[in-house]
Amino acid sequence: EKRIIKRIIGLPNETITIKDNKVYANGVELDNSFASTETADFDLSEIGLVKIPGDSYFVLGDHRDVSLDSRYDSVGTIRKNQIEGKASLIIWPLNKIGIVK
Repeated sequence: EKRIIKRIIGLPNETITIKDNKVYANGVELDNSFASTETADFDLSEIGLVKIPGDSYFVLGDHRDVSLDSRYDSVGTIRKNQIEGKASLIIWPLNKIGIVK
């Protein structure tokens, strides 16, 4: 019921694992340079999944140590019809102001 801004990390039918502060989709390490804090180890089985459902996406916040995101049952994976837009501008922190690539 709440609007949140998160980064899409996992696509439909992918597996997501976080190990030693590295994020993997289908076993391939993803760019994690935008995360501002350490990321605790995680596996999809922690939210009762083997892979991301076919109509859903896995999202993470950049401030991982305090982010309420797909790692938690209260959020879980996000269905495509729940995605409302795309971020196009970074305004914080000030030293990173610019266009989202």
